[in-house]
Amino acid sequence: MADDTDKQIRDELSRHYTSMKGTIKKEREQNDELIRQYRESERERERMTSEMSRGQTVASQYTRDIEQLRRELSIMNERMNMKDRMIREKDDEILRLRRRLEELTKEIGQLQRRLYATDMMRQQNLMTANILALRETMRRR
Repeated sequence: MADDTDKQIRDELSRHYTSMKGTIKKEREQNDELIRQYRESERERERMTSEMSRGQTVASQYTRDIEQLRRELSIMNERMNMKDRMIREKDDEILRLRRRLEELTKEIGQLQRRLYATDMMRQQNLMTANILALRETMRRR
């Protein structure tokens, strides 16, 4: 009976050992699969991190380029504003000169009329003087 009990215990232990061995093998396979998945996800994470880093580098360069373009645009706008201001000043100066030219033209016209009138009066006075001198000469004769 002791041998039967020992045999039952050994059989039980053998079944339990086989069962445990199978369970451990399944768990080991599951663990291996989990480790494989983890390593794969780590590689994917590293790849994505690398891509993100490259993307950030490109984005940083784009940001620097955009800032440089904004500075250049600002300088160009300042130059254009300065040129516009100069053009307005020149336009104002041209307008002042044009008005002054019109005034001078009017003054020249008035001076020409006065000169003409003065010349006419001189001629008339000269003719009157000649007529008076001629009368005087005729009267003396």
